[in-house]
Amino acid sequence: IINYLKVSSKKGEISNMIFFGESGNGKTVTAECLMKEITNDYFILNAYDDRNQNSFKKVISSFAKKKTNGKKIFLIDEIDSLIDSTQAVLSQFMESDDIKFILTCNRLDNIIETVQNKSIIYRFDNIKEEEIYSYLQLLCIKEDILYDKDGLEALVFSANGDLRIAINNLNITYYGYKQITNTNVFKICNIPELSLLQILVDTLLKKDLEKVMILTNRFSKMGYNQIDIITYLFAIVNIYDMDEKIRIDFLSKINKSLYRLSSLCTDLQLYYLFITLIE
Repeated sequence: IINYLKVSSKKGEISNMIFFGESGNGKTVTAECLMKEITNDYFILNAYDDRNQNSFKKVISSFAKKKTNGKKIFLIDEIDSLIDSTQAVLSQFMESDDIKFILTCNRLDNIIETVQNKSIIYRFDNIKEEEIYSYLQLLCIKEDILYDKDGLEALVFSANGDLRIAINNLNITYYGYKQITNTNVFKICNIPELSLLQILVDTLLKKDLEKVMILTNRFSKMGYNQIDIITYLFAIVNIYDMDEKIRIDFLSKINKSLYRLSSLCTDLQLYYLFITLIE
């Protein structure tokens, strides 16, 4: 992706493109940097903020008619929030040579086929945890923020692969406590401490259901609901030192539970998940 975009930037040429992948992995920032390298005539629209079809069409038409000596690029962020009929309107504009589109989305399967067929598609993978850690460390050094290794690891864990969340959590932890430590991060981000989550996984591996129930009750008293517990359990299993086959089995079962459950998850459903993990 980087090599192609560098070539496009140097040549000043661009095709219609779709950047897709999870939140916080640099899709929009990459698109903005590319546009600014190629032209001064660009427009940025967040589709989630303006989903009215008539308004959407009017904005694109107005920009398309704008007189310019260079390239015109239209960035539409969160294109997957638009309904199919509005995307069909966009597809018609994409046939023009006068304007090119960069579209960002989380899910490619929410984009209609005609839009996909008129675009070069790039998948943006999640940012690796060590890369997020290094970037946070660089920020702390540059801004003279006190931190320790456990504190940065807690920030990485809280972000779940989203660099924006990691940076936001760094900011609020600094403004709240002036120091980035494990305890401060988990307090201000309202996440159970890593050590407690590790104990939960270890207890599941030991098949000690009684102790699992005690830990679950402790989480509940701390204010975490069932969905919170399952979500954090999924995150910690991803990084826990355990047999890979067991990890895959745990992640598969936890993921199925998250898919099935709604915000009305009950203790009974949570206990059922733990029983399936222990079996």
